[in-house]
Amino acid sequence: KDFRASRNQLTGTIPVSYYKWENLEELYLDENKIGGELPQTNEPFYDGLQELSIHSNGFEGRFPVEWFEPTLRIKVLELHRNQMT
Repeated sequence: KDFRASRNQLTGTIPVSYYKWENLEELYLDENKIGGELPQTNEPFYDGLQELSIHSNGFEGRFPVEWFEPTLRIKVLELHRNQMT
């Protein structure tokens, strides 16, 4: 139900496949070297996602709020220390 890979020197971007992991409730990728823009997709995360922590990386651009609009179940959303708008 959770995937935690914080502080692992990960690089690149978040694979689009992560967004559809069934039963994923918590995704922690904070304090890595992941970057780029988050995909501007109309498909939201799996609707059970409750916690997303991607702070302290190198993300840029607009944060796609539509990822969460259909469900509004998100309890923890940590985005700080990035370059997103």
